Amino acid sequence: MTQREALINTHSWTITGDELGCPALIPFITTWKTDNPGTSNSTSITVPTTFDNYNYDVDWNNDGIFDEFGLTGSVSHDFGVAGTYTIAIKGYFPRIYFNNGGDKEKIIAIEQWGDMNWTSMERVFYGTINLVSNATDAPNLSSVTNMSRMFSGTESANPDTSGWDTSAVTDMAWMFLGSLLAIDPIELAQRLKIECVFNQALLPISGKQLQNHRAISDVCKLV
Repeated sequence: MTQREALINTHSWTITGDELGCPALIPFITTWKTDNPGTSNSTSITVPTTFDNYNYDVDWNNDGIFDEFGLTGSVSHDFGVAGTYTIAIKGYFPRIYFNNGGDKEKIIAIEQWGDMNWTSMERVFYGTINLVSNATDAPNLSSVTNMSRMFSGTESANPDTSGWDTSAVTDMAWMFLGSLLAIDPIELAQRLKIECVFNQALLPISGKQLQNHRAISDVCKLV
């Protein structure tokens, strides 16, 4: 019995507001190439986290059988042989966090967003230069207000944002800075219902302006 359970069951306490919320049941699935450059060795990967509450499980070969449980921070895994591997994460995993470091070149694809209750998208895939998105579902952004630098420097990230609900988002600064988008930036801006600030001057969505600025890379906000 945990201390929390003891207080509730033995002393009849009522405790609220301290739990992590609903864990994800549909996993977040990604693909990695272990021998790309990174901070882990050529047969390993490190899934990066940041300063949030975590309690998640990992299936290291996406076979439906989870291998590690109750993880509360970043986790590394050695596959033993260099190669390309697809992993699944479920539970409470509010944010992956590369921030232009770690094994940023090893993650190569988002296969499925799952039903994670993401709390922030700030800098989550920043610098993941080999990343593409194969996901056909949409991330749950209901608790997300910040998407700044989400895909900065990804070069080839091409997420289908058509089903993304960004109604809670207030900051999209430099969201695709340095990205070579496979989708038209005008279409992207219209999908996300945003307007952008270029050189500190507020401008509406304009085909010419966005064509000259091939990524949403300055301060953006909802319209």
